[in-house]
Amino acid sequence: MPFGQASIALERLSGARVSEATLRRATLAAGEALVALEEKAVELLQTEAPEAPAGAPWQQVSVDGAMVPLVGGNWAETRTLVVGGLRCWGSGLQADDLSYFSRMTDHATFTQLATLEVHRRGVERAETVIAINDGAEWIQDFLDVQCPEAVRILDWAHASGYVHAAGHGAFGETCGAWCAAQLSALREGEPIGVLVELARLRDTMADVAGAREVVSQSLAYLAKRYEQIQYATFTKLGYPIGSGIVESANKLVVEARLKGAGMHWSPASINPLLALRGIACSGRWDEVWPRIAGQIAHAARLRRACLHHKRRAPRPPRPLRPPRPPRVVGGHPTKDHPWRRYPAVSPRRAKL
Repeated sequence: MPFGQASIALERLSGARVSEATLRRATLAAGEALVALEEKAVELLQTEAPEAPAGAPWQQVSVDGAMVPLVGGNWAETRTLVVGGLRCWGSGLQADDLSYFSRMTDHATFTQLATLEVHRRGVERAETVIAINDGAEWIQDFLDVQCPEAVRILDWAHASGYVHAAGHGAFGETCGAWCAAQLSALREGEPIGVLVELARLRDTMADVAGAREVVSQSLAYLAKRYEQIQYATFTKLGYPIGSGIVESANKLVVEARLKGAGMHWSPASINPLLALRGIACSGRWDEVWPRIAGQIAHAARLRRACLHHKRRAPRPPRPLRPPRPPRVVGGHPTKDHPWRRYPAVSPRRAKL
């Protein structure tokens, strides 16, 4: 919750009165400690390359981005990874036991840092990994590194959105029947039929107000991801075809805390909060908090040791002052003597 609300809630529940500024400072310090711990753990993983623990045999990996407001009216993109174990539910598979990892950084750094969560969940040892995502190129690069053998599925909402865009561009408001037929063919049949229909539309329609360009873009988008839109095959195998878990992760981990009314964040405050949100929303607070507290205590000991060393360090010798010229020579005061600069008797007393 926001720091101001947390201050009020803490006082009501425990009687402890803590200012909003103190809560903010303590929270960010804990988040920074967790970020440092996780970055160090990633370095150890890359150096030592230990075997991943055994996780769920079937897993789902989804990644997405969300925008957060910064101080000054700017916006920045955060990236979130969600990993879940797949369990049989009804006639298909459903993800549960979800865990999250979020950072505001570029996609290459995010891919590197997310290694910690991918390794912890044992994704590399899973029998089958299903990666349901939108068609962003950086997500494909992420999967190439973290789980190259995963079954990649284009999120159904994104695929159907491009079909709707093409239908609306070609037929306007009367596209309902055409879109329904194409979505049914895409969901239950071979996607090649939908691609052929889009190509036919592109070649036969006139370019009115850029409509032909919209159809061409939809055709290029879906054709490039042909292997990821085999929805009839995926549903027969019981695979999920929607990336709802990562859409919910954006709302739960990022937006619920960082996109409140009137909130604007400094870039340095975002990753510490995202790190804490990740372990809290993953149900790992009790597991991770002792390490955070230990890191904070270790940092405090280092600060005290540095301060102690600084205080006990020998001080540099004071520079020697040049000798002062004599003020009395031959029994007479020189021009530097105070008597020469100030009256020996104040003028007021002299008048009296």
